Amino acid sequence: MNESDGKPPAPNPPGGRRDWLDLALVLGIALALRLALGWILPRPWGFPLPPLVSDEPEYLAAAGELARGRGFSFYLEWPWLRPPLYLLFLAPFIRLFGLNLLPIRAAQVLLSLSVPALVYLLARASFGRRAALPAGLLAALYLPLAALPHLVLAENLFLPLFLASCYGLVRFSSGRGRAWEMAASGLLLGLATLTRGLTLGFLPLAVLWAAAVAWRRRPRERPVRALLPAALLAGAALLAILPWSGYISLKVGRPILVDTTGGYNFWLGTQGGQFPNTLQVQRELLALPDPAARQEEAYRRGWESIAADPGDFLRNRLTELGQLLRINYGADERLSDGFARGEVSPPHLLSLLILEDTFYVLLVPLALWGLFRRGKEAGRGLFLLWLGYNLLLGVAFFSISRFRLPFLPFLCLYAAALREAPRPAVGRKGKARLAAALLLGLAFWAAVLPSYLGPYPSSWASTLLGLRARSVAEALARAEAALAAGDRAGAWQELRPALLAHPIGNAPLDTALVVLAEWQRAGGDAQGALATLNGLDFYPARLLRGDILRAQGRWEAARSEFSAREVKVRNPTGWAWSHLRPPAGREIDLGGGLDWGLADGFYSPEDDGATTYRWSAGEARLRFPGAGTGRPLTLRLRLRAWRPAGEPRPRVALFLEGAEIARFDAPEEWEEVVVPLPAIPSGADVVLTLRSDTFFPGPRDLLETGQLRLPGVMVDRAAIEARAD
Repeated sequence: MNESDGKPPAPNPPGGRRDWLDLALVLGIALALRLALGWILPRPWGFPLPPLVSDEPEYLAAAGELARGRGFSFYLEWPWLRPPLYLLFLAPFIRLFGLNLLPIRAAQVLLSLSVPALVYLLARASFGRRAALPAGLLAALYLPLAALPHLVLAENLFLPLFLASCYGLVRFSSGRGRAWEMAASGLLLGLATLTRGLTLGFLPLAVLWAAAVAWRRRPRERPVRALLPAALLAGAALLAILPWSGYISLKVGRPILVDTTGGYNFWLGTQGGQFPNTLQVQRELLALPDPAARQEEAYRRGWESIAADPGDFLRNRLTELGQLLRINYGADERLSDGFARGEVSPPHLLSLLILEDTFYVLLVPLALWGLFRRGKEAGRGLFLLWLGYNLLLGVAFFSISRFRLPFLPFLCLYAAALREAPRPAVGRKGKARLAAALLLGLAFWAAVLPSYLGPYPSSWASTLLGLRARSVAEALARAEAALAAGDRAGAWQELRPALLAHPIGNAPLDTALVVLAEWQRAGGDAQGALATLNGLDFYPARLLRGDILRAQGRWEAARSEFSAREVKVRNPTGWAWSHLRPPAGREIDLGGGLDWGLADGFYSPEDDGATTYRWSAGEARLRFPGAGTGRPLTLRLRLRAWRPAGEPRPRVALFLEGAEIARFDAPEEWEEVVVPLPAIPSGADVVLTLRSDTFFPGPRDLLETGQLRLPGVMVDRAAIEARAD
C-alpha cells in the first residue's frame, strides 16, 4: 500500500526478463567505468602504497592493528572512536596481503556495483520500470560513486548497507513487504550504523516513519499489531548495535553507544569548521583517559563556544551549508592535487568536470523537479527525512563535499523519476509544488554555479588551467629527458615554449623555472640558476637551491634551504634522488640536513638529542657519489632498530647492484655495523639498497606526522672507506 494515501499500488513486480536485461546494462556500464578509473586515477592499483587522503591513513592503521590481533586498541590512543564494521571488512585483507591496496580496491569495486543496482531497484519499487533504468545508469556513471571504491573510506560499505535497508522499507511502504523483510531492513540499518555512526540519529526517525505508515494502513487494528513492523525494525537494528556497544563500553569502562566522532565534529563545527591548531586540540583530548571522556569534553567545549558567541555560531551555519553544497575542486577525495602544475591527466580532469561537477549542477534541479512533481510514491517520506537529516547534521556540525555521498543515490532516484512523473495538477497545489521546485532549483544554482562556472578556482576554470598546465608539464618532461641525455640544445627547444606559456597569470609555472634553473646549471651558470630560483617556495626550487649551495661549499645556506617547511612536510626524497647532483663523497649523515639526493626511501629527519637520523622504509637506498676506487671497500653503518615491547627484532638485508651482500639482525641500541663491499670501478657511484622488516609505530605517530608510516630501522650515519688489507 502507498504510504501517502493508503491505496494499494498497481501491481509492478520486478524480476521479469526486461528487468534482468536492464540491470545487466547498468552493472556492465558501472563495472566498465570503475575499472577504467583504476588507470585514470593517479594512484597505482597495489604496491607501492600511494599517497593517502582524508581518513584513509586512520582506517588502514586501525584495521592493521586489528589484523595483528590487537583488537580496537588503536582508538584508545586516538582523539575519537570509530564504528567497527569497516575495520572488520579491511582487516582480513591486511592480514593476508599486508598494506597492498589491490585486493581491497578489487573487492570494493565489486561491492560498489550494488549501489547502482539498488538505486535501480528503489526506482523500480517507487516509480516503475521506466524510471528504473535511467536511475541505475545515473548512479553507475556519477563519478563520486564510481571513484569511491578506489579510496579506503567507510562509505564503500555504508552505502550498500543503507540502500539495501531502504529498499526493504520501500517494499514495506508499497504493501509488498513481509514481516521478515522489516526485520532484515532493521538489521541492515543497524549494520550501516556500525559502519558510520551517521545513521544512529536517523534510526528513531525511520522507526517513527514505519509506525506512521503501518498506522495509516490499518487504523482499525489493535495498536500492537499495527505497530509490529516498526517494532521489528527497531528490534533488529538494536540487535546489531547493542553487542558492539556492550563490548566497547566494557572495554573502556564507560558507556559508549556506537562511536565518539560526534563530539569531535560538534566541537569542530562550533569553531567555524577549522580549529586554529587542530593538532593541539587533538592533544588536549588525548590527555583524557578514554574515548568516552574525550567525547564528553568535546561536547562540553562545543557548548561553551556556542554560549560564548551564539551569533557567530549561527552565522557559521550558512558557511557550513555552502561548504556542503558548493563544488570544492581541491577536495582530497577528488585526487586532484597538483592539477595547477599539470600533474593530473586530461582524462581525470575531464571526468571530474563532466561526470562529477556537471552531473551535480544538473542532477540537483532535476531531482527537485522530480520530487515536487511526485507526491504519492512509496518511500517518499523516508527519502525526505533522510535528505533533511543530512542537511541538518551538515549545518549543525561541519561540512565537506564528501558528506554529500549519503544522499547522492537519492538524487539519481528522483532525477530519473521524471520519466514516470504525471502531468502536474492544474490546481493551486500543483502550481505551488512546481513553484517550490523552481525556487529551490534557482537558489541551488545561485549558491553553486559560481563554484562551477565562475573564475578560478571554479570547476571550469580549474579544468582549463589543468589542461593548459598539462601540456606545459609534458614539454618540461621532454626537456628534462634531453638534459639527462646531455642534449642542452634539445632541452631548450622543449623548454622555451614552456617558459612562454603562462597557464596562471603572467608568469611561467614554478615547474618551468625549476627546469630552466637545471638547464642553466647544466651549462655552468650556477649563479644564473640561483637567480632564477630566487623567491620560489616550491619544494623542488628549495631543493635545487640547496643542491647548488652545497656544491659551492656554502653548508649553512644549503642546510637552510633543505630544512624549509615545504620540504619538511613533503619529504620528497624520490625527487631529490633523481634531480639533485650531490658532490662526491664517502660519508652520509642521515638527518643532518645535507643528505638530500644521497638517500631515498627514508622518512623525515629526526633527532634524539645529539644524534640526528632518519627512519628507513621497508626499502631504502643510499648513494655515495664517485666513491668507487676499483678496490674492495668497507661500509660502516650506524643504526638502531627500536621496537615496542613484544615486537621482534628486524632483519636487515643489504644489496649492491641487485645482489645481496649482507644480512643481519638490527641492534636494539645505536651500534655500528661493518660490512665488506666488493670492488667498485674507480669514480663510479656506490648505491646500496637496504631492506628491513617494518612495524606500525602507533596512533600517536600517525597523529603527529599525518602519515601512515611503516618504518624499518633508524640510520644515523653511513660511511665507506678503503678496506684494510
